[in-house]
Amino acid sequence: MFTRKQLITVLLLVVLAAAFRIAIVHYLPNDTTDDSLGYEQIARNVLERHVYTNYAEPPYTPTLVRLPGYPLFLAAIYSVFGHTNNTAVRIVQALLDTGTCLLVAVLAGMLASTLQRGSFRIDWRPRPEWLLNAAGGALMGFGTALAPGGNDALVLYGIPILSPYALPTYAALGLGVALGLVPVAGKRRAEPGLDLVPEAFLELRVAPET
Repeated sequence: MFTRKQLITVLLLVVLAAAFRIAIVHYLPNDTTDDSLGYEQIARNVLERHVYTNYAEPPYTPTLVRLPGYPLFLAAIYSVFGHTNNTAVRIVQALLDTGTCLLVAVLAGMLASTLQRGSFRIDWRPRPEWLLNAAGGALMGFGTALAPGGNDALVLYGIPILSPYALPTYAALGLGVALGLVPVAGKRRAEPGLDLVPEAFLELRVAPET
């Protein structure tokens, strides 16, 4: 558990980090890159014309030139703070960035704690499911290499039109996931009362508190 002094110190560091990032994005903005302009145009078209396109003039032909994740993120912020309010976008991203740093710090602290207690060790014992895990990983990597775009583009566009690229890609990825789950199914049949997950080559084991 943290002491009150430690919590106050962490809170001050987080506030300072967030303030620094917000100051940078507010006083040193950069909205002139081609990628930024394209994402912004798509977000505004979604809000104002209800079409997913990066064209600024009619006929506003729908496009898949950009995956929808970030443009929809921009559209959500524009819908609240204004369709051209990039300052709000930068501030929200600065806060998310600070939160990510805090999450990494927490995970690093957990790892440091296990090392300090001596409860971290690498389990090198051979396991037969290594081959299945390796095969599953290879198939998923092969599927990723075949992918002509991101997952959302494949799901929203490639699979509905029966693309010769999308279908084998997801078939390989699905088979890889299935092979990774085979050891779990076998162990659950052997011992139904256990709730197990696939064992990795390197394991992080935390010894119980005494």
